[in-house]
Amino acid sequence: MSPFFRVSIVILFTTFFFVVCFLLSLLLRGPAFEASRIAHAGGQFHGMILTNSLHALTASYASGYRYFEIDLNYTKDGFLVCAHRWGSKKGQVLWSDHTPTRDEYLDAYSEHLFTPCVKESLMSWLSEHSDATLIADIKQNELIALASISEEYPKLRNRIIPQVFQPNDFSKVRSLGFDRVIWALYRFDGENSSVIGELKKISKPIAISVGMQRINSGLLNDLRSSRLEIPVYVHTINDKRLMCILKDTLQVREVFTDSLDPSIDCM
Repeated sequence: MSPFFRVSIVILFTTFFFVVCFLLSLLLRGPAFEASRIAHAGGQFHGMILTNSLHALTASYASGYRYFEIDLNYTKDGFLVCAHRWGSKKGQVLWSDHTPTRDEYLDAYSEHLFTPCVKESLMSWLSEHSDATLIADIKQNELIALASISEEYPKLRNRIIPQVFQPNDFSKVRSLGFDRVIWALYRFDGENSSVIGELKKISKPIAISVGMQRINSGLLNDLRSSRLEIPVYVHTINDKRLMCILKDTLQVREVFTDSLDPSIDCM
């Protein structure tokens, strides 16, 4: 065998090795974050927002949404249910000044003619809609809730994207089997420089969700300056003109919305 032929073989196998490693790295990173509009709290239903109801999910799905954000909270007796906040006037199911029991929650939803959305019925809905992705915004004890979901519904992990609130939660959530994670910055008090510093430490796939306050603080410019290619989703946007400015001018990936139909384009 000539020296030239031996060198060619070495180069060929070396190239093949690096290609295989690259492809494996892509597979291990899991699916990327799509540019899909997100139905906030399940989306608007008959003019009502923040219902976090199965009715809203089904109506939004029929409208073309495939990404759905749902708020989850624990009842007084320890059941995980779909609800934005207890003791708040936001939304259509109201609580005066206390955290309800599961039975009180179910009764209240029935009064509003909604099919109650609890952990079990939400996972059943997700199973029945095989092309739907759930963004889980768990308001309290999120690691306990995610551990329960991961153990009970392992086949749904790849279609559930948890939102975390602190950067040290990423490794904990990924250890539960959730690959894609969104860092929701609305509970993070650090400056933009702290956000950038933490993002540099976190392995992909990762995205961040922000409100307009963070946008106005210049975070997107800081991301570009740092050359971090992190998908950004903005909440909660219901104005088409503002959505198009965010997407076309500021290169935001997509928005959380109550009412902007997913077919609406900025072109």
